[in-house]
Amino acid sequence: MDGTPRTRSRRRARQSAAAELAPAIAAAPAVIADEVELLEDHTRPISHHGTGRRLGVSLPGAVLGAFLVTALALGASLRTDNSPGGGVGGDGAIIQTGLEDGDAPDGDRPGADEPVNEQSGDEPGDKPADEQPGEEDPKPEPPAVEAIEIGVGLNDDHPVVEWSACDPAGFVAYKVIRSTDATVTYPRAANDTLVGIIETASKTRFVDTRAPAGRKLFYRVFGLATHEGVPYTACLSGVEDVTTPRPEPEPTPKPEIAALGLALSIKEGVPYIDWTACKVDGDFLYKVVRSKDAKATWPLGDYDSVVAAVGPDGTTAVFDEEIGPGRKIFYRVFCLRALEEGYKVLAASAVKGIETPAPQPEPLPEPSVMGFEVDVTGEGVVLRWERCTAEQFAFYKVVRSRNPNPSYLPGTEGSEVIAVFENGEISQFVDGAADAGTWYYRVQSIGYADGQKFLLGQTPVRSATVG
Repeated sequence: MDGTPRTRSRRRARQSAAAELAPAIAAAPAVIADEVELLEDHTRPISHHGTGRRLGVSLPGAVLGAFLVTALALGASLRTDNSPGGGVGGDGAIIQTGLEDGDAPDGDRPGADEPVNEQSGDEPGDKPADEQPGEEDPKPEPPAVEAIEIGVGLNDDHPVVEWSACDPAGFVAYKVIRSTDATVTYPRAANDTLVGIIETASKTRFVDTRAPAGRKLFYRVFGLATHEGVPYTACLSGVEDVTTPRPEPEPTPKPEIAALGLALSIKEGVPYIDWTACKVDGDFLYKVVRSKDAKATWPLGDYDSVVAAVGPDGTTAVFDEEIGPGRKIFYRVFCLRALEEGYKVLAASAVKGIETPAPQPEPLPEPSVMGFEVDVTGEGVVLRWERCTAEQFAFYKVVRSRNPNPSYLPGTEGSEVIAVFENGEISQFVDGAADAGTWYYRVQSIGYADGQKFLLGQTPVRSATVG
């Protein structure tokens, strides 16, 4: 018996709707487990005639399932690095990234693994015996979770996540999760963001080009697979963190100022600073700045000083008579306008340096000849010489030798200094230590100038024989 007319009418309507939706369901592309919930098989055979034909538990449930598969299949085919959390793989290929807010796959929502509660359109008494309460088949146990390594670094200020590969049976995809705290979970918590989906088991690198700057971020990789049609987490990494650098602030552009020409020279032994006129309207004045280094500035720096201040009607050249010979000095000229808050720079020259010539040392005088007498007495050998009156006088050196050329200067062997006098008024000395024999004597006057000693004058060599 085929049932009442009302029952047969409902059955024919369900069969017709299923037949129309079957091509769309068969044509929908496969999608990763996280993009569509894998539902349990809720179909059953119609029991009245035992034909074995299987339809959905209810027509609304079949329509909803077909629409969800088709919509998510179309969404899974889109790939763009402009979505939030975008990234690229290690070989430059575009990687499927996180979805927009509100578009999270069913697998990311709490309760996504629970069976769908669909209303049946069958008449009472149509439920088959294998769907009676307490007779459901147990779900298969998934394999154990495999631990994988993870490392996080920076490249061009973008976080780079790398991990060790895993390739379980039924591999679906890696999911790269970014978080603002150290607790990174999947399904995601409030602070977690899905930033990358990689569907190739051998690709184990992801660049997070959308990571926020100046933040400490935490990353974790989940490897998803299916076991006997049931999705599960097959591989799991630890949590690694990285801090993205803060962006450099844009430099404040300095206002451009006009340039003044500057020429330096030495005139009359001192620096001469010459510059071009400042071509601006209104009142202004020049400030000539001297510096010990090449960083003459306005306002003045640590090694800067003002050489001259010149009004607009004054000259455009000055001497710097305060600089002595043998010095390297730098100059810069500023065109300034006086305001209530201080001076405003209207124009400035470049910094230039010049070196004043070193002083020429005075030529050393030729050594003068000093008068000299030698006598032998009972007290010893008496030496008397002419005094030196030169301004450069430093001291006398009294020298004796067994050789006929005694001298304080180098190159005279056998000479010895027997007396030194810094008083230029002294002009006599008695050598009471001379032993028997012939001795040769000389007195030399030594001068000092420009940091060096030189010979001012000296006596002729005189000899004396001690008995």
